[in-house]
Amino acid sequence: MPTESTYPISSVAYCNRAAILFHKHTECEPSILYYCALEIRCCIERILYEYIELSNINSSAPSKRKHTYRPKSLKQSILDIEPNFYNIQNFTNIIFQSLNLDLEIQAPDLDKLNKHYGIMGNYLHAPLSSTEQHVTKERLLRFKDQIKEALDYLISILEKNRAHPTLNDKGAHFFKLYCSGIFSQEAIRQNMSLALTP
Repeated sequence: MPTESTYPISSVAYCNRAAILFHKHTECEPSILYYCALEIRCCIERILYEYIELSNINSSAPSKRKHTYRPKSLKQSILDIEPNFYNIQNFTNIIFQSLNLDLEIQAPDLDKLNKHYGIMGNYLHAPLSSTEQHVTKERLLRFKDQIKEALDYLISILEKNRAHPTLNDKGAHFFKLYCSGIFSQEAIRQNMSLALTP
């Protein structure tokens, strides 16, 4: 019987730990900020891992994320598995609307995740001297602002549902029409609603 982890490693768990710590300590204490940055980086890695698994769920091929942790590489893994990643995420909302489901998903901006990951990483190394920029008061205040910005974005992603549809022939047909850009989203939604009506 599997035992419960004492240190949960889901994206939500990483984000929650960073957010609780960040909001509990309002002063710019360097050790707290560094720990928040580390949790944020782990959160970003987990979000990308989770999207890889979600996109790869119907494949018998092993996930391409093994031994990979850098967001740039994880982003490429996602796009290798699902080249139409953004389109399929947006199309999923059309499916929900066609089924009259009160659900909505929001595709993460993979480049923005990579940017936040890099910013946090800029601080997670030993400074070469006590005068290096990221140990000054001004730099720590900037660090705090960057942590808040990253947390706000991560929370906005994690608050949304996540899904990756398996399309039958009819769904694949409508997805192709959606990707072509010839028809509006509303026209596709209406036609899908008619097609799904018994």
